[in-house]
Amino acid sequence: MEGHDNFVKFQDIYGFYNLLRQITRHIEISRDKLAKNFNLSGAQLHLLYNLSLKEKCNYSELAKQSGLAKNTVSILVKSLLKENLLEQIPEPRDGRITLLTLSSKGKELVHDAVLEAVLNDSKRIRLLSERLYSSKDKDILSELHYILDFFK
Repeated sequence: MEGHDNFVKFQDIYGFYNLLRQITRHIEISRDKLAKNFNLSGAQLHLLYNLSLKEKCNYSELAKQSGLAKNTVSILVKSLLKENLLEQIPEPRDGRITLLTLSSKGKELVHDAVLEAVLNDSKRIRLLSERLYSSKDKDILSELHYILDFFK
């Protein structure tokens, strides 16, 4: 009986995983469409948005925060520097470390992209937000963070 219960639990976990992948894919498709409006790839916009959440950070921090590999972040940063959307500054306490920050052009682009996303999809964003925070005890985002921490 225990083997059957474990199989059912595995099916539930795999079903959960599959749903998360599908949701992620739909979000990525929406992000990619939005990014095209600003002549960026979805990954570039993702990186800019993540950097906008912090004033400045190094490559490793940005990779961790964005969920991208360090080599991917490095490639994306190079292209964003060429477009003058990012700036590199030396870390004040350790000049060997390079910090990344949005340029004024980058800040403006992120602002415009978020505004466009909200204006074009306000109804869906509102409904999704209501669902994410509708739980009586905990919101869904907190639960997902708990699951993520479990795998670390």
